[in-house]
Amino acid sequence: MSSTAIEKRKDLDISKSNETYLLGVLATDYNYDDFPTLGETQEVITKMRNRNCHDTIYYNDNTTILFYIKPVSEETDYIRNFINPKCNSSDLYVGIDRHHRNMDIQPFGYKNQSTYNLLSSEEKKDAIFDELEGRLILFKPSITYDQATNRVYKNVRIQQVLDDYREGTFYFSIPEVNMPTEAFESKLQRGEYIHLECYNNNMLAPEFIICNDYIYSNFQSWKKHEGNYKLWSCDKDQDQIRKAKITFEEEDYDYDVLDILDNLKFVTEDFLTDKIYSLADEGEFVFSGSTEEKYDIRIQETTDFNKVTAITYVNSSENDLEESESSLVDAEDNRIDIDAIFKSTSTETKFLRKFKNYTIKHNLCYDMKDLINFHVSVKTNPLTILAGMSGTGKTQIARAYGETLGINKENGTLLFLPISPSYTEPDDLTGYLNSTTGLYVAAETGLVDFLIHAENNPDKIHMIIFDEMNLSQVEHWFAPFISLLEPNPNERYLQLYSNGAICHNNTKYKNSVNIGDNIIFIGTVNLDETTKDFSDRLLDRANLVTLKKRKFVDFRAEKIKSYNMDDIEKYTYSYDDYRSWVDNTSGVDDLSIEELNFLDKLHEMIQNYDTQKGVSFRILEKISSYINNIPQVFDENENDIISRREAFDIEIKQRVLTKVKGSERQFGDLIGRYDSNSKSILNSDLYTFFDSEDALKISDFTLTKQEILRKAKELTMYGYTN
Repeated sequence: MSSTAIEKRKDLDISKSNETYLLGVLATDYNYDDFPTLGETQEVITKMRNRNCHDTIYYNDNTTILFYIKPVSEETDYIRNFINPKCNSSDLYVGIDRHHRNMDIQPFGYKNQSTYNLLSSEEKKDAIFDELEGRLILFKPSITYDQATNRVYKNVRIQQVLDDYREGTFYFSIPEVNMPTEAFESKLQRGEYIHLECYNNNMLAPEFIICNDYIYSNFQSWKKHEGNYKLWSCDKDQDQIRKAKITFEEEDYDYDVLDILDNLKFVTEDFLTDKIYSLADEGEFVFSGSTEEKYDIRIQETTDFNKVTAITYVNSSENDLEESESSLVDAEDNRIDIDAIFKSTSTETKFLRKFKNYTIKHNLCYDMKDLINFHVSVKTNPLTILAGMSGTGKTQIARAYGETLGINKENGTLLFLPISPSYTEPDDLTGYLNSTTGLYVAAETGLVDFLIHAENNPDKIHMIIFDEMNLSQVEHWFAPFISLLEPNPNERYLQLYSNGAICHNNTKYKNSVNIGDNIIFIGTVNLDETTKDFSDRLLDRANLVTLKKRKFVDFRAEKIKSYNMDDIEKYTYSYDDYRSWVDNTSGVDDLSIEELNFLDKLHEMIQNYDTQKGVSFRILEKISSYINNIPQVFDENENDIISRREAFDIEIKQRVLTKVKGSERQFGDLIGRYDSNSKSILNSDLYTFFDSEDALKISDFTLTKQEILRKAKELTMYGYTN
């Protein structure tokens, strides 16, 4: 296998290790010689040495404090076997006070960060010691590998500082699933994938799993999914699985059982030995003797499309593990077989299969990446804008998405609203209160009645399609919605008329209507001389998805190929169904230090040309949200159809580059110029930045560089780009 493939595998193992949760304590029991020479002194808390090393590359002062954390819960095999032997801090993790500037950890007991920052180095050391000494610390590893120096750095991302720690206690983690007991047992019995949110497959195979009031044990074999690192499959001997009713006492949760994460519990080694093993031994078998027969039938039914990689759990040497890394097949195929895509049985992947089949049946030929990108954009944003060449089916794909969800005009959940160039203010779409008659007159668009229907039916998903939405200036007629789509759904109220106004038909038209998150807003646009540009204010709140036309031969091949058209029977997904597909966690903690530094540098570069543009906190959160919400859909090689690297590329194109628009005088050096002879881009700060070594560690940025090239062509030809 190529060195590139090995590096990719190494990056994946590091990424998975960085997503695990560990417990640790301040390493006060270590001797002087046990600490690495990263600080000015070899102490558990010390001032960082004033040198240009990896840990200090982003800081230009000499008041950075580092401290050492000793893990007291089980680490991943990869950390133990590969990282610790190569890291100069060995089994210790290095904490750096400034790594936590955006968390509740800093200012370490002080009122605010500003107060903490005014402290001297000695005062900061005392503050950190007072805050962490003798207490359990929940953290995620932050492991980075510097290829240039062949150094490994093992830092921490502190999540929470917990209660007092009892010296000598060691913890084990037990994953927990949040689903009905019957559904969980069905997945176990059938050997289907189980999603363990906080327990990825870099960890040891789970010995116990908690589901509701039961703890399950005696698993004989596990398969790890190579494509999605949070998926596990109990692949055989299901008739040996036991379950027992959880009988933890209230005092157990004082120290022996740490219930601090929704999908993971930590238990002490003594409690595991004395209590949980006893529970497991007393547990009853979950399945009858007919389990094996049912399982064999299931495997036979899915042999052609449910291929997984079996993992054998043995004590491997480092050479064995390196050989297993070298067996990785680095293959990429843009032609995706739909039968190889959908391995998961979740409602979201079933929906995506229906969506794909619907598009094929209705002569809409789109790459699966485009469909997933559109879906993720819609479910993570109040407004999604579809752009692309005229005739590519922007409106039809929006309708297809709604139809697959069960949204249609017949049940009152779909509103198709063509935008007229004459629309100049919100009242053109909503209506107005006639002060003479005292009656509220709703506009003929039907928008207000539709919003009221959505408010009265919160259990149903609704969709509004603003067709050709930029024929008129969007910020004029859509102005109140731009502001409303930001707050919490319970606080979104569209004002139809003032509170004190007299309205005789106020039983039908109240003075305001709630805009809940059961409403999907989709706009279709053309970008030509007949349309209006979008403001940065709007682009900051929307994903601008550009649909890519596929080749006609691919379209013909998909039409001819025998897809399972029985899978597109009509089904109406509820609000709860749809919202269950949304992961609401997002923010700075979900992006790596490298990604955050990269976005900071990108922001600074754009700011050099326009101080009103760049990477805002809203964009950062939306990038994080997008990445967290990519569904578990895999290609025939068990790889994610949209990987994290690709997702980062997509969001830079859809979120950041959309705002880089203007004249050649302003953005010529940033975007560059197109040379028609060499068919390449010249003197582009932006292209050079995305083609740099630091950038390529995060993503190949293929789409981003293509978009920069397109903008450079426009600048060269017209002196302006949008």
